[in-house]
Amino acid sequence: MYMGIAEYGMWIPGVSADTGFIPTVFGAIVLLFSVVKLVRDIKAYRQARAEAVATETKQTSFMEVLVKLKPLLPAATAVLAILLIKFLGMVIGTFLSLFFYMKVVNNDKWVKSLWVPAVITLFFYAVFVLWLKVPFPRGIFGI
Repeated sequence: MYMGIAEYGMWIPGVSADTGFIPTVFGAIVLLFSVVKLVRDIKAYRQARAEAVATETKQTSFMEVLVKLKPLLPAATAVLAILLIKFLGMVIGTFLSLFFYMKVVNNDKWVKSLWVPAVITLFFYAVFVLWLKVPFPRGIFGI
């Protein structure tokens, strides 16, 4: 938001919005909703923790820990996607990260987990490489 206001400008006097207007407005909206969501999650966590302490203290199993870590999988997938794109290139990295997300996070069937990432990857390739001539990062295989 700082870049949108300070660097790109918000408004050209008497003309129209400048290049930083839309990113700054949407950035502010996303920031506002993120803060509201964070406050709600903190309140819900504190309430759930108080209820858990009030009921009974028991030892948690490994599966319960995995269930509690499941909300972190989208962030882990994003980190995995960045690493895959850096080392394997945009095409293979996009396909593998989408496949991982659909199979592990969403628990989709194998067929759907294979064809949806393939179609999305081909769409990205067709739009950005073939049509707009944007060079994709190439990985160790040169793809």
